[in-house]
Amino acid sequence: MHLLGKDVRVTAELPDGSRKPLLWIKDWDFNWQDTYRYKQPVRLPRGTRVSARFSFDNSADNPRNPRRPPKRVTFGEKSTDEMAGVALTGFTDREIDQWVLMMAMMAHYAQIAEKRR
Repeated sequence: MHLLGKDVRVTAELPDGSRKPLLWIKDWDFNWQDTYRYKQPVRLPRGTRVSARFSFDNSADNPRNPRRPPKRVTFGEKSTDEMAGVALTGFTDREIDQWVLMMAMMAHYAQIAEKRR
């Protein structure tokens, strides 16, 4: 996220329906774009879904908002635009499972792309 980012929350939904918080930055700062690593790896079982939620504040009350008065903001890579994303790195216990995971992710993204057509 850029200057209007407010809150970042990444959660894992485990196959049994329980939720495991992975990351929560309650008061985002643009200068915190970095790599975050756990001291110990987080084990997630097969069938886990990871989701990310981002919130933004484009109001005059946001001291980090560079626009006075606030203006419409669209997606883009400039600091005055907005975007959001989380990249995860993962490992599998068995090498063959890396391929299974990659194929499942490719199928998932193909479904998303098909829905957008």
